[in-house]
Amino acid sequence: MQSVWITGASSGMGEACAYRYAEEGARLVLTSSSAERLVPIAAKCRELGAADATILPYDFTCLDTIDALTDKAWEILNGIDLVLLNAGISQRTNVEDTSMEMVRKIMEINYFAPVSIAKRLLPGMIARGGGKIAVTTSIAGRFGFPLRCGYSSSKFALYGFFET
Repeated sequence: MQSVWITGASSGMGEACAYRYAEEGARLVLTSSSAERLVPIAAKCRELGAADATILPYDFTCLDTIDALTDKAWEILNGIDLVLLNAGISQRTNVEDTSMEMVRKIMEINYFAPVSIAKRLLPGMIARGGGKIAVTTSIAGRFGFPLRCGYSSSKFALYGFFET
């Protein structure tokens, strides 16, 4: 039985992945900033066959406590076989109208949070003999797109870090 932690599990690809792993009988930890949106998703995961589906809400702008979040997910699952680093936010403003505060927020959620989690998990995964770290990037991380200066920058950075 696989232990899987999914960030950004309250919608879109994260939610879809949660259901897919639930169908395979995985033990799941589901994380997003919205506990109330995770509750029905966890329930559906259990209905689909998940061995367990625990919600672990978190605000990914709080990087000072992200190690504790990561340790808690590891503890709940008694080790992590796969982490899907999917949490992220988008942006649709031109450069002139995008504040540095917004650029920092995007980088915290889309780049620094997944990097911090991966760095925290990696030693434990190596000690256990393996594990997988998957990260959601975007085509916007390969080409700059209009109205996506902060978002594209965060996705370019993810490619740079995780390809190493």
